[in-house]
Parts: sequence; C-alpha cells; structure tokens
Amino acid sequence: MKFREQFLSHVSHELSAAMTSIDQSVTTVLDDLATPADARQRGHLDAVLRSVSQLRSLIDHQLEASQAESTKRYGTGAEMDRARKWGCGGKDGE
Repeated sequence: MKFREQFLSHVSHELSAAMTSIDQSVTTVLDDLATPADARQRGHLDAVLRSVSQLRSLIDHQLEASQAESTKRYGTGAEMDRARKWGCGGKDGE
C-alpha cells in the first residue's frame, strides 16, 4: 500500500473516531441524559449533529474513492496477494 493510501486510511479512522465521540456526546445532551437543553441550545446541537453527519459522509466517500483507486491500480485482493508474494506491484507491474 502506498504512503498516500496509508495516510488516508489513518486520517479517516481518526476522524471517524472523533466524529463518533462528538455524535454520542451531543446525542446524550439532546436525549436529556446529561442536562436538559433549551430550544436555542437544541438548535445548535442539531446543527452539530448535521455537521457530524456531513463529515462522516465525506470521510466514507474518500475511503471508497481510495479503495476504488487502489483496486483499479493493484487489482483484486487475490491479485494484490500474488503481486506481494512475487515482489511486484500488481496489474501494472508497479
């Protein structure tokens, strides 16, 4: 796997973990499990949840694009395994 792909995978994982934490915290407040939120606070927290959802979608799309690019470049998992075994980079001999 190239450095770029490893980097994107790592960053995507870290961002996803952060988004999960934010989502859970905001949901807890909205569900009145922590402290009740007034209408104005609820509006702000709903906006945060929408932003978290948008960021998750961007992360997911980036991961899908990266995986598709990797598959296009290196072929299927079986082709990648054979390429690694024989010391070459995949379909294109990279």
